[in-house]
Amino acid sequence: MILERPEEEEGVEDHPKRLQILSSSGMIVSMDASTPCAFCDAHDATYGHVLKETEEFRVVCDPYPLIEGHILIIPKRHIACIGACSIGAFREFMTLYTEVGKFLQKNYGALSSFEHGDIGHSVPHAHMHLLPCEVSEKSVIPEGESHLEPLMGMAALRSLFAQRNHYLFFSTGAKCWTVDSDLAKPRFFRDRLAIVLGRPQRGNWKAMSSIPKHMDAAAKEIASLEKKWNV
Repeated sequence: MILERPEEEEGVEDHPKRLQILSSSGMIVSMDASTPCAFCDAHDATYGHVLKETEEFRVVCDPYPLIEGHILIIPKRHIACIGACSIGAFREFMTLYTEVGKFLQKNYGALSSFEHGDIGHSVPHAHMHLLPCEVSEKSVIPEGESHLEPLMGMAALRSLFAQRNHYLFFSTGAKCWTVDSDLAKPRFFRDRLAIVLGRPQRGNWKAMSSIPKHMDAAAKEIASLEKKWNV
């Protein structure tokens, strides 16, 4: 995982020359920041359905939605997680998060979100997932309350990342938590939510992408989401 620290000032270099990576063996190694990243490529399939673009972020339909209304907020800068945003960028993110959250609640009646804060993610570039569902924390984290640490709100992500260099963030309704990082693995939240939502076949987005019937259904859901957004 990338151990990139959040900036405290604006105007820093957008792409640091080297990033620190924690390998699976636990060794910290360096990686050239020019290593290809799908989310850094504005022509990547992820950006096939952009709902909104600002100076720092893109708001897009997840191309492999768990359910209709699955939206991603992705920073243009290559950073580890939303908690690594500069102060200014984080304010912009919060404005977008509030806007998307209100849209989902108005059109679908619920809101949950999650992010792999530089741990256990399959794409090493920050992206916050927002979904129109409300699930119990116990259904997503059946290991128990000892693996959940309540957060006062989204604003805690910057300080959390500054202190720990990683986090697993999860929210449903007005409740926010950080989850025990020892549980982290690729697609941690995605796989669990797919099961809770009754769509286990959508947890593995790579496998989903090769199954026409799932992608046809996803295309219809994305079209419906875009129609609601553009009203």
